[in-house]
Amino acid sequence: MPAPAKTRTLYVGGLPASASSDALREAWARFGVIDDVRLIPRRELVIAYVTFADEAAANGARRALDGSTFAGHRLRVEFAI
Repeated sequence: MPAPAKTRTLYVGGLPASASSDALREAWARFGVIDDVRLIPRRELVIAYVTFADEAAANGARRALDGSTFAGHRLRVEFAI
């Protein structure tokens, strides 16, 4: 049985308004299989919820990408609650 979604889902803050789910999938696929990407516009920036197929992939992505840049914007990446 797969791990519960909450341990596999990452909150991503600070994305540019031009971000797309396809671009996120492409950029983050190196960490593992992505089950779902949801984008939510917030003023000039976008937040996203990225759900990986397994917890190890989500944890690796969180460690590697928190504080990194995407399209010139600094990202905040943490486990979604």
